Amino acid sequence: MQDESFAEIAARVHREVEEEEVRREAAQAEYDRKRREYRMAMFGTDDPIAMQKPLPVEDFDGMLRVQAAQLRNLVHSLMAEAMYDGDPVSKRAPALYALTRMVQTNVYIARTLAKSADSKTVRGVSTLRDPQD
Repeated sequence: MQDESFAEIAARVHREVEEEEVRREAAQAEYDRKRREYRMAMFGTDDPIAMQKPLPVEDFDGMLRVQAAQLRNLVHSLMAEAMYDGDPVSKRAPALYALTRMVQTNVYIARTLAKSADSKTVRGVSTLRDPQD
């Protein structure tokens, strides 16, 4: 009698496990379907390589101005962290390094924008020079 009861319990548990697996697979399939739809709506394709292709830039100088403004705000925030005296220098070193790189990037963007204002070349890029011998 106990063997039958144990067999019934085992069968019920086995059935519940299988039902749970079916529910989990159905939920995963629904999630995958919704994700495909979302990615298709966002990127217009389901090709992963095409999704990584950047959009064409209509206004390169405008894009650089926006990035320079975002960088300026980030530099202000990071400068406050880097200059905080409550932390040891070893903890502030990564912030100082990142701050240096951001300032260099901001200077480079500013130079590129300044060149593009009076340059007749595409996107403010200077013309190639002949290599030195």
